[in-house]
Amino acid sequence: MKISAIQIKDASGNVTRRRKAFIREGYGLGEHGKKDPEREISLAGSDAASWAQDHEGLCVRKFTADLVTDGLDYESLSAGDLLKAGSALIEIRSVGKRCFSECPVTDKPCPLGIHCAFGRVICGGEASEGDALERAGAVPEENR
Repeated sequence: MKISAIQIKDASGNVTRRRKAFIREGYGLGEHGKKDPEREISLAGSDAASWAQDHEGLCVRKFTADLVTDGLDYESLSAGDLLKAGSALIEIRSVGKRCFSECPVTDKPCPLGIHCAFGRVICGGEASEGDALERAGAVPEENR
């Protein structure tokens, strides 16, 4: 499992790909961070990210994965799982995205419903394209 891309979306909605970035605890990536502490950082499989770029759904305009991954089995992830991304530690808070009824691609299977995840940064650190993405256990349920 590895990080295949790091993407940062600015306040204007422009996406910049970076070779490396610092993932900040309690914040996420980029200059503005995420407002929702349950979704400080987003991950998506490379196949799902590629699919999203080729379609005109609502998520494509709104959603950009901070970390694009290769080899991570999103279907086996659960809330509370820990992932080491470079030297940062991420707690998975939710897996998959909900679909919007007004989305024009709801008649087709959308991989973002399963092959993405959101998390909070437990320990900040640097991550680079090509870095290993490793499972690092899970937070006990009573501590989530």
